[in-house]
Amino acid sequence: MNRKAVVALAAAALTGAAVTGWAAFVPDPISLTSEGTTGECAVSWRKPGVVFAPLTPGAAAGSFATTDGTARIEIAGEGDLPSLAADPAALTRAITVTNAAKGGFSLRDRAGNVIEVSEPEIPSSAENLLQGVLTFVVRTPADPVGSRTPAFTYVPSGSLPPQLELMPTPKVTIPFTIALSVTPQFAAALNTAFGEGSVKSGDAFGTCRSVISAE
Repeated sequence: MNRKAVVALAAAALTGAAVTGWAAFVPDPISLTSEGTTGECAVSWRKPGVVFAPLTPGAAAGSFATTDGTARIEIAGEGDLPSLAADPAALTRAITVTNAAKGGFSLRDRAGNVIEVSEPEIPSSAENLLQGVLTFVVRTPADPVGSRTPAFTYVPSGSLPPQLELMPTPKVTIPFTIALSVTPQFAAALNTAFGEGSVKSGDAFGTCRSVISAE
């Protein structure tokens, strides 16, 4: 957590006015972390003859799990923390998330063409909860080591009501449900592997769900 924020909260608590101390304090960006996050992604994209296989099986057919995630949440701007805690829309706009996890899947056809996609990451360049980019390490026979590739863009799927608790120290809980769309880079990889016209940029690919709790 940001050092200035810790000092401000401690000073407020010593005077017996912790909440009013927060209300009077307009913070620099506050950084919170979460370890061991898990999630599940359901893949909706299909092409006849191309078989989906999870590297880390999810609970449902056609899904893969994400495990061992490390997330960093930053809350910045738009006023004091009590105001943000009372306004989910403003809190959503104020939050930036970065995350790296394990997990992934492969796609293979009868001719032996294959793509393996693993190690999902929301990079630090992601804008906020309302939109962002999900990268993966993409491996093919021509690139067996793999290259980190912007594979999907995302937007929220359904409601996204983050919750901010102020006491005893800030804690944010985010029910993170996002819809994935194929990027031009990943569309090119899929079309190279499985034939032109297999997919186009912007096509829906699936959804991912996770609950991030950071403090």
